[in-house]
Amino acid sequence: MSGSYDEHYQINWATRAYHIDSIIIKIIADFPDATIVNIGAGLDTTFQRIDNGKIFWYDLDLPDTIELRRKLIPESERNRFISKSVLDFTWCKDIEVIRSKVIFIAAGILCYFDKESVRDIFLHLVQEFPESEIIFETMSKVLIWLSNRQVAHKKGKAELSKMKWGCRSSKGIRRWSDKIQVFQEYPIYSDVKIREEWHKQTLSQVKMTQYFKWVNIMHLRFLE
Repeated sequence: MSGSYDEHYQINWATRAYHIDSIIIKIIADFPDATIVNIGAGLDTTFQRIDNGKIFWYDLDLPDTIELRRKLIPESERNRFISKSVLDFTWCKDIEVIRSKVIFIAAGILCYFDKESVRDIFLHLVQEFPESEIIFETMSKVLIWLSNRQVAHKKGKAELSKMKWGCRSSKGIRRWSDKIQVFQEYPIYSDVKIREEWHKQTLSQVKMTQYFKWVNIMHLRFLE
């Protein structure tokens, strides 16, 4: 990883958004009034991209992030903000509008928690929202180590928000509860056209990520 580091991650973020958008669009075709919770929303604009005029959407993030979000992206009747950590499970009670299907998104956030915290999040969702679904991406432990090393080299250890949790497949996640069911699981660059104009090192990173399944999109269901 070198000069193409930023390009690779921009492509990765855009590809992740493409997959998550596509999955949600398919779900709300069947459940047009679904309730969707965006965990670690940041300044994400998924709601604005896929809104069908009927879904109800919550953006969940830390208070300082939500404060900034309010300045840039105003709340609306069907898009409410929750200013809490995902680990403060009182936020579950803030989900007041529960319609035909509850869907959770956790993009680019779970890797910053340790394994025990991620497990707690999933088990709380299983308990509080049976029959719901979650869409997120996972990174392998190898890629987490490489990414942390690259960021530390590029920005310095003082600025490093270290990634912690990684897994290459859903096998370990399924062990947390027999109510966790895998609906979809596939490498992030599946069905994505590789563009030859990308930097040659970006192309190499993308192909390695796909071949070794370093980043995967996961779509799980929580059974009742």
